[in-house]
Amino acid sequence: MKLTAETLAAQAFQARIALSEDQAAALLPQINEMLGDFDALNELDTTGVEPLVSVLSLHNVMRPDEVRQNFGRAQLLANAPKRTEEAFVVPKTVE
Repeated sequence: MKLTAETLAAQAFQARIALSEDQAAALLPQINEMLGDFDALNELDTTGVEPLVSVLSLHNVMRPDEVRQNFGRAQLLANAPKRTEEAFVVPKTVE
């Protein structure tokens, strides 16, 4: 696959990249060389190879959802510096 100057200009416009004609002329052969490398990868036989989401062997690290001891309101408010019978008391932040 070869990239044309028009396609490069359109892609640069969509990406909001300002390219001068000199920059585009210097960039076009480099991009076409990279695309040629990707075309070489397309020639490899990949039959029987499963697609990968990641090259790392990731696993779920979340703990199982288990019911735990429920604390009462009095226990939760016991160490609060300021409290009422029902809630924490905090300084007013908005007038």
